[in-house]
Amino acid sequence: MQNNLFILIRSKYRQDFEKSLHNFKQIICKYKKQVQKASL
Repeated sequence: MQNNLFILIRSKYRQDFEKSLHNFKQIICKYKKQVQKASL
């Protein structure tokens, strides 16, 4: 039951989830670059 619910929610909000995940990855990349600049 929980598995089916998870799949349903995931398919329903998949686009929003992927957008937010992509934004999150971009933020991490920017942060890593800033840290590298600061350490140099």
